[in-house]
Amino acid sequence: MSAGLLAGAAAAQAANRAISTYLLGIPSADMTLLLADLLLLAIAAAIAVYVPAQRVTKVDPGLTLRCD
Repeated sequence: MSAGLLAGAAAAQAANRAISTYLLGIPSADMTLLLADLLLLAIAAAIAVYVPAQRVTKVDPGLTLRCD
């Protein structure tokens, strides 16, 4: 997950130059905005992993193996 966040941050910095003309009122190198986006994506990724993992832990492995 952290490798994806780092790759995304690098890609965001690279794309920053391309879209800087469309950002009205926001400095093109606003690190606070970038860190807030990274934090939001990290939280979303953690929830996307946590919720299915909790469901799986409630299933009986023996029952699952017998059904297959």
